[in-house]
Formats: sequence, C-alpha cells, structure tokens
Amino acid sequence: MVKVYKTSINDPRLAKNIQAELSELILDSMVTIDLEDCDKVLRVQANRFCSSTVIELLEKKRIKVEIMDW
Repeated sequence: MVKVYKTSINDPRLAKNIQAELSELILDSMVTIDLEDCDKVLRVQANRFCSSTVIELLEKKRIKVEIMDW
C-alpha cells in the first residue's frame, strides 16, 4: 500500500527526522519526502499502516498535512 500526503515540511533536517520516526513506527516501510515538489510530498509505502499514525505525528510537530488523491 502506498499513501501520499501534501505537507508543509521545508527543512531537510526535519524531513530526515520525520522519515526516521515514521520508519520506526511503521514496520517494513519505505518513507520518502520530496522537498523539491511544491506540495512537499511525503510518500509512505508499507504492507499495512494507518494514515492516522502519519497525520498525528506530523500534527504534533505543527506540520500541515493532508492525504492526496492520485
């Protein structure tokens, strides 16, 4: 399963930290953040996970996030 999110992440260090945290929370996942994209796209690929896990983590860090339909 792949889910894609529009975010307000703009700091490379923050992006790296979020990638690491999500990778720990969501086992066997691949997490990428494209800071070059105008939507600062976060992609999470894993066999199983809940979007609320991703959204809650980002919102706790005061990062705007919304699921993108693609």
